[in-house]
Amino acid sequence: MRIRNKLVLLISSLAIAAGCASKPVTIMVKDSGDSAVKAKAGKTVAIQLKSQLSTGYSWKVMEMPDTLTLVKENVIADAKTLNITGGYEIQEFIFKASKTGGVVILKYGEHWKKKPEYVNTAKITIEVE
Repeated sequence: MRIRNKLVLLISSLAIAAGCASKPVTIMVKDSGDSAVKAKAGKTVAIQLKSQLSTGYSWKVMEMPDTLTLVKENVIADAKTLNITGGYEIQEFIFKASKTGGVVILKYGEHWKKKPEYVNTAKITIEVE
């Protein structure tokens, strides 16, 4: 009986914790230009940008304020173009916003070159509510 009660308590606690976990506010950014997104202090923001990684081009965070923390980078592959050279992927950058937010600048280019040329620039303002 004791083990059963402990098991029920554990499962209930895990269910509550899972329900409290929040998904990031997500913004899909066009190829370039300025965008803005609002988030609550302490929450995460996911910035998604279309890329063609197999061509050697990718997005890279070039500037970000100390008020934001880059938590994680992901690549989301499109099943239709997964094995096609030149196919598209989505690069996702997840930031945690502090009390003040700030501006993130990402550039798209061949970052592996000694003198990379950038073909697109995205400027995203993260406004904290």
